[in-house]
Amino acid sequence: MLDHSMTASHVSAPDDLHEARARSREVEVLDVVCHDLKDPLAAIVMGSAFLLKTLPQDGANDVRVRRLALAMQRSADRMNRLVKNMLDYTRLERGRIELKRAEHELGALVDGAALRLSAAAAEKGVRIVCDVLEPGRRIWCDRERIEEAIVQLGTNAVRYTKAPNEVTLRARGDDATASVTVTDHGPGIKADRVAHLFDAEYHMRQLPRDGTGLGLAIAHGLAVAHGGALKLDHTGESGSALTITIPSR
Repeated sequence: MLDHSMTASHVSAPDDLHEARARSREVEVLDVVCHDLKDPLAAIVMGSAFLLKTLPQDGANDVRVRRLALAMQRSADRMNRLVKNMLDYTRLERGRIELKRAEHELGALVDGAALRLSAAAAEKGVRIVCDVLEPGRRIWCDRERIEEAIVQLGTNAVRYTKAPNEVTLRARGDDATASVTVTDHGPGIKADRVAHLFDAEYHMRQLPRDGTGLGLAIAHGLAVAHGGALKLDHTGESGSALTITIPSR
């Protein structure tokens, strides 16, 4: 009689290895493509910014051209964010994320994230509220990466919060850890999605979606790269709260 468990094991192991290698190649190709897209996208962003700065504003044709240039700029900015997200994701997947740690003030870090979220929030009529207990507390981290993690959480929060509500960035720290909790006033996260909250592949398969679906996975990866964690504190009809925690030192 055949040992079916052994047979299954022998069959699945090569399949798993093949799948892992295929995935590794896909991530590598994605990394190369995204990297090559950065320069032409930057040229489009700079070109549209130059047009907006130099075009006259008096004639009807000039107004139409300015609208077109503004649409180009917004689209290019969005593509830039998508490419950056995909680059961050591929580097996290391959364990090639580079951290440049230094001492930074917790309050300045949160303020920087809030500033980056302000335009998108203003468009929706949503307020960004910063609640930092000790703004001058210094923490040891890669400021750009942790700020990016907060922005990823905040972008999701703004997306699901309706006017005139607010998104809160609540920061706390002590000698051991520092944490930032992002709270929204959205509809909450569906129960069947909670288990897949930080699973990039799951989110990328969901339709319709706005963006790549990589935001939470990137925030989670950046927290883990710092030796920290990202967790869902609560979710419900009144909104959701996620907290990123990293060592202070």
